Amino acid sequence: MKYRTFILFGPPGSGKGTQGKTLGTIPRFYHCPCGDVFRSIDTRTKVGKAFLDYSSKGQLVPDDITVELWKEAIDSAVDAHKFKPDIDILVLDGIPRNVSQAKIMRDLIDVEKV
Repeated sequence: MKYRTFILFGPPGSGKGTQGKTLGTIPRFYHCPCGDVFRSIDTRTKVGKAFLDYSSKGQLVPDDITVELWKEAIDSAVDAHKFKPDIDILVLDGIPRNVSQAKIMRDLIDVEKV
């Protein structure tokens, strides 16, 4: 199943998070800010360790690891019944950040609005 998705794009400080947070208060919208995903990573997991390895060296985290972390966060939200993909719209800010991430995510999201 592809997630019905709204993507918020803009430079830092442009209000993506504010708009996402507002949309997330509306019934049937689930806001997933990528920054929160990164701040809550379990560094004991394989993908968490990989993230920590890159970020602790000041390196960019590869796109496949970034998307995998995001997918784990979405799966957790589904398991916790916070995000109900059959009826909710997913609101993303901070991901995808580039064409490579968008290509990796294309089988997971159905972008309805940007």
